[in-house]
Amino acid sequence: MIFSPFLLVTEKSFANRTQPLVQYEDGLRILEALSATGMRSIRYAKEIAGVIANDLSKQAVEAMRDNVKRNKVEHLIEVSHADATTLTYFSASPSKQYDCIDLDPYGCPNRFLDAAIRSLKDGGLLLVTATNMAWPFSVRRMSSASQILLVLRI
Repeated sequence: MIFSPFLLVTEKSFANRTQPLVQYEDGLRILEALSATGMRSIRYAKEIAGVIANDLSKQAVEAMRDNVKRNKVEHLIEVSHADATTLTYFSASPSKQYDCIDLDPYGCPNRFLDAAIRSLKDGGLLLVTATNMAWPFSVRRMSSASQILLVLRI
């Protein structure tokens, strides 16, 4: 399958947008809800059209915009400055749902799961990474170098 490298984007906050992103025939909508510098979103965008890079931190959003521009993917990524949970709850209607949501919080991902699952399309992927913490079901804390990636197909 070939994905279109072009996507219409805006710089407005995603949560305040009334129209969904323009989606191309073979395009996917991917949300990196906690993007920080946006590097993972840039990598996604270079392979798949339809990436929304979001973070609550104003400094992170500024860094994302700079990194998106430096990597010449402004036409492929929508940068959003919003709370991840609020953003995903606003995307629960079928016209705004995502094909894939990537959650990589610093700390426990549990508080993001309900909203993320509600805003996934049927058959969508939820990618959850738990960094520098005990996994929600484990008894012992993992080493600081450990990382767990959980991939769920909804």
